[in-house]
Amino acid sequence: MAHVDQFILQNVFGCNVELVPGDTMATGTSMVEKGEPDIAPEMWSNSMRQAFDKGVEEKRLRYAGNSLSEGGEEGFWVPKYMVEKDPGLKTIKGIKKKSAIFKHPEDSNLSAFYGCPAGWNCQINSGNLFRALELEEFLLQPVIYHKQAKIFKPIFQRPALNSTFPDIDWGTNLHF
Repeated sequence: MAHVDQFILQNVFGCNVELVPGDTMATGTSMVEKGEPDIAPEMWSNSMRQAFDKGVEEKRLRYAGNSLSEGGEEGFWVPKYMVEKDPGLKTIKGIKKKSAIFKHPEDSNLSAFYGCPAGWNCQINSGNLFRALELEEFLLQPVIYHKQAKIFKPIFQRPALNSTFPDIDWGTNLHF
C-alpha cells in the first residue's frame, strides 16, 4: 500500500516522498508521541486502538480512512480443505480434539500452531489467546517465525501440499 500512496503523492500531488519501513508498535508510538511519520498507509490498529484514539482526541493524530475497505481480519484459521474434510475443525474444541494431526516441524511429539512473525503485534495477541484457550494442554506449541519472509512460503504452499496446521493469519479474506 505504501508504494501506491507514494506513486499518487509524487505523481498526482507533486510531493517528495520517502518510504520508511516500520511496524505497528514503533510507527504507531512515533506517530502518537512525535507526529512522525506523517502517513502510515497500513496500520493494524487493533493492538494500539486506545493510544490512537487518544492521539485523535488530543488532535495530534487523524484517521484518514480505512486501508482495507472491508477491514482487516486477524484470527485463528484452519485451511478450508481441512474443514471440508472434518467440519469439527471449525471450532477450538474440534482443534483440541484432533490436535495430533497438526504436525510440528521440529518435534514429532508435539502439534504445531503457526503464529505471527517475531516482533509483530499479532504475536502478542495470538500468544495471549493461545494461553487463554489452554491450547498447550493439547500439545499444541506455537511456531514463531523469526524472519518475516519465512511465513509466506508455508502460507502459499498450504493448499498444494495439503498441509495441516492451524495458525493465526491476517488479511481481508485470506482463507485456505
